Amino acid sequence: MPHPNGLQPQRKDKALAQNPNTPQKGSEGFLKKLINGPWFWPGAALVIMLAFLMASFFTQPSRQVDTNVGLQLLNDHQVKSAKIYDGDQRVELQLKDDYKKGNDNYGKSVRFYYVQPRGDEVAKAMESAELLMLPIVPVSSRCICAMA
Repeated sequence: MPHPNGLQPQRKDKALAQNPNTPQKGSEGFLKKLINGPWFWPGAALVIMLAFLMASFFTQPSRQVDTNVGLQLLNDHQVKSAKIYDGDQRVELQLKDDYKKGNDNYGKSVRFYYVQPRGDEVAKAMESAELLMLPIVPVSSRCICAMA
């Protein structure tokens, strides 16, 4: 029997499927509510910051020594591994034993800087040090260049 207004009544489930405000069931609805909630993104940022903070607490920073001290450590074969950062003219050394100077204990990780004229001297000292590992970190571009 036709409806008095001439319109056919819609089925309830069909009407719900067409309504965009219908709440979704299952995990999709939960995830959507979670991501679109007011606390998700600030909470995610806080978790990421805490992860970086915890990582920085557990890493042993290297202490700076004079260039002559670094070269002497290399020449005395007290270095287990080393990295040269060519762009910064910096060398990071991982020592076999703690480096101590007077009452100061520098630990097993030290770094030193060198000037360009001493670059060959640093390279020769590293070659003669019988290191386990000798990576050279190349200069990286730290500027954004415009393309013509």
